[in-house]
Amino acid sequence: MARPLSRWLLIVAAVVLGLSGCHHCFKRGCGTCAPRPMGAVPPPPPLPVAPATPQSIPPTLPSQAGPAVPGPEVRNYVPPPSNSWQPYTGDTRSLFPPQSAEPPRDSVRLLPPDGKSAPDLAKPQVTESTSPAPGFPVGIPQFAYARDKVATGLKPFLDGFDWLKSNGYRTALYIVPPGEDDSADRRQFEKYGLSYRKLEVSPQTLSRETVEQFNRIVDDSTGQPLFVYDRDGMLAGGLWYLYFRTAAKESDEAARRRAGQLGLKDDPNSDHRTMWLAIEKYISENLR
Repeated sequence: MARPLSRWLLIVAAVVLGLSGCHHCFKRGCGTCAPRPMGAVPPPPPLPVAPATPQSIPPTLPSQAGPAVPGPEVRNYVPPPSNSWQPYTGDTRSLFPPQSAEPPRDSVRLLPPDGKSAPDLAKPQVTESTSPAPGFPVGIPQFAYARDKVATGLKPFLDGFDWLKSNGYRTALYIVPPGEDDSADRRQFEKYGLSYRKLEVSPQTLSRETVEQFNRIVDDSTGQPLFVYDRDGMLAGGLWYLYFRTAAKESDEAARRRAGQLGLKDDPNSDHRTMWLAIEKYISENLR
């Protein structure tokens, strides 16, 4: 049964090949080509070749070196108009608007929020240097300047000693009540390189000799810069009042105002009242 079926398949294939033509040139009844082997696939037919057409040539720009050389003739070509693009050979600066020294009046200038004109960043900003004002230490309570190169206040803390040393103070004068032990203060100041002196005074022992000694120490330039201090400002402030009245020859009003800034309270209900009574006694006995 297999042989008759394969025979019929061969017959059908032969008929199909005969109808399709030669396997080389695809022509029916071709007798020149060699027979195709069994099982070979026929090659595809050749593609049709389009006829050659003349290629379009892009137009060339005219050159200044000489007349343009005519190229091959191109059909259906429209030449460019006479006012077409030409290379610019003039001054390139004329292509931009002139730079004016002043901006146009209708231009908008942005200002800082404070309304002031912004600084010119192209110019360096030059600021005048000024010497800083004398500083006030944090570690010395009620610190104030009494006169040139002489300051006053209360007993310093540790950072106050550092400030006195770093600012070049030479001498410390402690206004102390009579009989008070001041050895710890002496050691502390001498530890920081300051010369230490003390002056004993109280409202009861206030005398002409004490006031004159205080005035000499304050006016002694060899011990300056000088720092004068006490416990609460009463004793030192009282001697400062008398210094302004006797050595500086100031009025009572001016001396009271300045002594109040240096620690002496002008309050009849405070403990400083006893010092004021001693000052009034001293004035009545020595200045009137």
